[in-house]
Amino acid sequence: MHQQLPSLRRTSRRLLFAGVALAAMASVAFAAQVNTRWIVDLKPESQSVSARSAGEPQIRVQKLAQRLGGAFPSARPFSKNSFTFTLDANTSDDEQVRTIAAMRGDPAVNFVEPDRRRRHNTLRPNDPLFGDSVFVSTQPSGLWHLKSHTAEVSSAINAEAAWSYSQGSSSVVIAVLDSGVLFDHPDLGRVATGGRLLGGYDFVSEDSPGSYVSANDGSDWDADPSDPGDWINATLIAAHTNVLSDCTEEDSSWHGTRTAGIIGAIAQNSTGIAGVDWQARILPVRVLGRCGGYTSDIVAGIRWAAGLPVAGVPNNPNPARVINLSLGGSGACSQSEQAAINEVLALGAVVVASAGNAGGSVESPGNCLGVIAVGGLRHNGTKVGYSSLGPEVSVSAPAGNCVNVGFGEPCLYSIDTTTNSGATSPAINTYTDQINSNVGTSFSAPLVAGVAGLMLGINPSLTPAEVKTALETTSRPFPAAAGLQVCPAVATSGDNTGQCNCMAGQCGAGMLDALAAVQAINPSECLFRWAERTVPTLLPDIARTEINGPYQFRFYPSTNSYLGVSSETNKVLYLTDSALLDLGPRDGWYRQSGCYNR
Repeated sequence: MHQQLPSLRRTSRRLLFAGVALAAMASVAFAAQVNTRWIVDLKPESQSVSARSAGEPQIRVQKLAQRLGGAFPSARPFSKNSFTFTLDANTSDDEQVRTIAAMRGDPAVNFVEPDRRRRHNTLRPNDPLFGDSVFVSTQPSGLWHLKSHTAEVSSAINAEAAWSYSQGSSSVVIAVLDSGVLFDHPDLGRVATGGRLLGGYDFVSEDSPGSYVSANDGSDWDADPSDPGDWINATLIAAHTNVLSDCTEEDSSWHGTRTAGIIGAIAQNSTGIAGVDWQARILPVRVLGRCGGYTSDIVAGIRWAAGLPVAGVPNNPNPARVINLSLGGSGACSQSEQAAINEVLALGAVVVASAGNAGGSVESPGNCLGVIAVGGLRHNGTKVGYSSLGPEVSVSAPAGNCVNVGFGEPCLYSIDTTTNSGATSPAINTYTDQINSNVGTSFSAPLVAGVAGLMLGINPSLTPAEVKTALETTSRPFPAAAGLQVCPAVATSGDNTGQCNCMAGQCGAGMLDALAAVQAINPSECLFRWAERTVPTLLPDIARTEINGPYQFRFYPSTNSYLGVSSETNKVLYLTDSALLDLGPRDGWYRQSGCYNR
């Protein structure tokens, strides 16, 4: 995968562009002390030059290296104009500053930025809720967050009612960029065997040539996005301080399997749980290993998931319409992330990201333009203490909260999903629950991604901007809890630490409402009106649309007939006294009637 090149040499050639180099040195002095992995973005070539390069980014890397009087170790292109490289860990701070300054001063270079780590946005409570004791709750449990919203669980997203309108579509692909998945989980499984998971790809790169501590699978980029476990212990940290020095000890999270389950755990199989979207196919893209993943790997994963080419990797045969990013890191959206997001938005892919669990400003890539950033709510609709907040948030959804603090007591409002019992490598496939709880904005984001899948399943003509607008405009107003300040001010002590009453501009437009979002873009009403205009002899009466289970229908008394749409079979049906006629896929009728947005 990597193009191996000798180390950069100091050269008097770096004295060229001295003014630029001095400014660059000042801007990277601190970063160079703590970062050896960098992203370089080259300016686009002219059409004639590009044709001569024959689409080989390696040629451009070599030319840049020649101009700088050296070469780049472990250079890897991950888009047409971008590559990542790693400086030797023993390179002095002064040499790093000189190297980065020289590259930034080259006329062919657009920008150079650190290849920072992003980590999954899971909140892992450090209390005894992870014990093995058995507890039967009298409070709402299970999939409370998918049910109708009541006074007690006002943040529930009402997906149960939305399924009458849309259960998704197998033509929609939702990509989960995460730690990989467990293909043998009985509530996920491969598409080929009746499950939900496509083949996917693994973009967790080596830490340095031949070192796979972060990847933990013994290999570089490859076609296997299975999750080998992301556990870290003290022995591992001590043996690999150059990679894991800023990491903490933890068991394997099975984070990607958890996220995938929230989006699309198999429904109606008498097993475990149900995901938000019952039909969409899930594309696992592994970008996180131990201690997170690098921006360059995540960017490559974003581009590949949407169907864009990535150097050295087979093109994705199943481009995603929705990309879920339950990951992030502090700081502004990087130029690399924004460039990739712009590309995939232009292709029609919706990008959903968690706001973060730091309690402060929205993390990257949630703060990138065009992203649907999702904040975290408690069961009662207030901002959960750990959730990040700010103007970049589009909408908020349940993130899980525990309420109680007593020893051995359960987490009453966990977001239950698919997981595994293994502390290191995979063991028994299982589910999170009130004892082995699951909370964090990592799990509010896939609720939104799943609803986006429902929307595209019934109306695939929607653009990313239209999906984002519909989610925001149909969200429900935030409630106000007594005794809490209004966000961004938060409680600083007691049981309510970090909590606040949400307001637009801090927690997004409102609380996610799956039913309202699907209704807002539902073309069935349009179809019914078109049919009545087109065949008034068959459908002569003024009728209103009704719902019965998975059916939307209209009844016409004078002909004693029904015209209906099934969200279960995605068919249009016509019922008379004597026959039930299957009129074919609703998608074709929506197109024929002109009832898609475009």
